[in-house]
Amino acid sequence: ELKYLSHPNRLLTQHISIMGEFFDDELFKEAVKYHDVGKCTKSFQQYIKGESNSSKPHAFVSGVIFLLSQKDDFDIKRLFFIYNAIISHHMPIYNRNLITEKLYNLDKTTIELYDELKEYNDIKEFWQLKKFNIDSLEDIAFIWEDIEFNIDDFITQKLLFSKLIFADKYEAISKDIYTQTKLTHNIEDIKIYKDKRGFKESDFRANMSREILSNYQINKNELIYTITAPTGSGKTLASLELALTIAKNQNRDKIIYTMPFTSIIDQSVEIFRDIFKDKKITPQHYLTTLNSKDEEIANDYDRLNYLLHSWGDNFILSTFYQLFFATLGNKNMQSVKLCNMQNSVIVLDEVQASPFALWKLLQSFLPKVATHLNSTFILMSATMPIITSSAMELAPKEELFIRKNRYTLKSLNLESEDKLFELSQKIMEAFSNYGSVLCVANTIKNSKLLYKILKQQVDSNNLFLLNSYMLPKDRKRVINSLRDKNSNQVNGKILISTQVVEAGVDLDFRVGFREFAPLSSIIQSAGRVNREARFDNSTIFVFESISKGVYDSVLLNITHKILGDEFEICEKDILDVTQEYFKSVDIQISDSKALFKKIKDFDFKKIDEVLQELFSDDKSFQKSVVIGVNLKELESKYFEARNNIDDKWELKRFKEELFNSFIQNLLNIKIKDLASSGITYEYSDIFGLYYIPVSEGIYSSSSGFLI
Repeated sequence: ELKYLSHPNRLLTQHISIMGEFFDDELFKEAVKYHDVGKCTKSFQQYIKGESNSSKPHAFVSGVIFLLSQKDDFDIKRLFFIYNAIISHHMPIYNRNLITEKLYNLDKTTIELYDELKEYNDIKEFWQLKKFNIDSLEDIAFIWEDIEFNIDDFITQKLLFSKLIFADKYEAISKDIYTQTKLTHNIEDIKIYKDKRGFKESDFRANMSREILSNYQINKNELIYTITAPTGSGKTLASLELALTIAKNQNRDKIIYTMPFTSIIDQSVEIFRDIFKDKKITPQHYLTTLNSKDEEIANDYDRLNYLLHSWGDNFILSTFYQLFFATLGNKNMQSVKLCNMQNSVIVLDEVQASPFALWKLLQSFLPKVATHLNSTFILMSATMPIITSSAMELAPKEELFIRKNRYTLKSLNLESEDKLFELSQKIMEAFSNYGSVLCVANTIKNSKLLYKILKQQVDSNNLFLLNSYMLPKDRKRVINSLRDKNSNQVNGKILISTQVVEAGVDLDFRVGFREFAPLSSIIQSAGRVNREARFDNSTIFVFESISKGVYDSVLLNITHKILGDEFEICEKDILDVTQEYFKSVDIQISDSKALFKKIKDFDFKKIDEVLQELFSDDKSFQKSVVIGVNLKELESKYFEARNNIDDKWELKRFKEELFNSFIQNLLNIKIKDLASSGITYEYSDIFGLYYIPVSEGIYSSSSGFLI
């Protein structure tokens, strides 16, 4: 047996042997066998034994030796997939053009390591190395330049990359094979929850759920299902029942439930945990942390933390951001989730909130992802975009929308020059007549200005603001303060909000106002008005846009064309209007970000940049800022620990604990708002974030960051 180490006190042969058992996949097993050959060099062995502070990189020379050992068993594409997974397994996945460039011009370090390894007879024997002609790499690079890649190839490469990095890290942490835990959540838990909440078998939601399950039984073999139903009609519980039914019938291992925004996950977690009581529900997003003070977690922190962020548990709640970066992005820790999406039921709730620039790609991409992963997708929305033509609709949508007629969308013209003041008067008039009002503005700035105007006219106990410049704990407090006890009904209160209220927020207002926006956003806002049909009908007044440049002009123009200048549309007619809208959108949108070409080119870096742009909410014009925490003090604690903790993994964990202590105080703030505030902010190199040590005078729990 070889005596080389892969990790401290861990033989490389043990590491490879256990990793190879993770997935029954020929490409994966070959990648595992060769991925750490480069660790056999003197440089790495001295480093891993603590005899030096650093080592030369091992991944690239491991890939080179894999190529030189080949192997007529693999065609040229499969060679590429394995080689790329090996050289990328400690970093973002390589682009095709960079791979060929590096093969044409091998760097000095790689040649030196190769020259060393080719002299080791034990390595030659163990890896059955047959030839060592380094010049042949140029021939391979030449062939790779002309490969025609497609979507299937892209998914194959990403999935292999994901499997290798997941198995590599998990084995290093646990020194054992990963076994997927059995999904024990069941439909009976949902029925018990419904009974407790007073749901009747004859009500609208129960009938809809029965029809969805009945239609599924007729169409069991599809990989993509849609549920198109009005807001507040019980899609969440229906989708859970459907997901568990699919998991049972198709022997799926896990459920991955995704939503558009981090802000709505925490309240969903509370509901899901109430439903499934003693079963594990795992939320995962950028604010998710483990409580390392819990003794059970502390004893197994590294493994559990890794499973959390790699979606290893069997019931995950996460965001579209995490889902799309796992499938399309190039980063290591984001891609690791993809292999754990295999054999799953994956729900996209409020799918219309996914970036519309991805819709054209998803029409081709989603069915192929479902096939490669052997997973089933459920897409849900009251306003279902045309994301795939191969989906099977399970809800009786025409009947559902006709039976729901809770609100009317009505155009509202603001005639004065001071439109915000005029709007405030309209809101006060509605509040006086109806008792609860929701107003959704397109920008934080205008929501704050309107809130400021209304504060002069309304008691502070009756007026609330909700926007993304508020910390998660304050947004949660506002939502809970609006509701009547044991109800989603809002009485005697006004809420001024941005789009954060549109998805997943269970509030029920008497009347609404909505700044002009794409049709799907208008309808989602309307879903918070007369939600439970307590009244015959309510009105959502759609006023002209006061803000510019918030939404894509194509979507706005299509909405304006369909609605016209003056309109009055009842909810029972909304389905026809939205279908016309999405047909027009489908005709007009193209692959504006050239994602098909980038996939064909294996340009992983550019694809990731597109995702960053689409999900960034103008990240290039924002800074991530920690409010009310002095990171310099935490940096001092980190430096002190670095002097006292020898184990690098223990030090890494300590840094994560420091990070977890302030992550809930993080806001993404526009640079122009930071500049205009005149506030001095500092940057932490250790944590990679900006921070403002104090919150007094710059942050309000009722309105957020003060601009």
